Amino acid sequence: LEYITRGGRSSLEVDPGPPPRRSADAESARAAWDAIIAADSRADQPGMWEQFLCHAQFAISKRVWHLEPWRPAMPYPQTVAALCNPGSVPDADAP
Repeated sequence: LEYITRGGRSSLEVDPGPPPRRSADAESARAAWDAIIAADSRADQPGMWEQFLCHAQFAISKRVWHLEPWRPAMPYPQTVAALCNPGSVPDADAP
């Protein structure tokens, strides 16, 4: 868990642990998110929880997850529809 710079912007890089992983239910994802907030309170920003939950449920195969505080805060369904990366800038790891 560390803040890095990607494309000139801040990104919280989260290592979800070694594979194999399974999609997280909301309760276990919330517990993991609470641990992230306890480790670095800067993560507690609008939209970051929705990005984290989306990654925990749908991006389990990615080596690391990038949560980006500069992305617009959107409701969870819109975050999922944006492939966990709301806003006009696509994920730097996207094909």
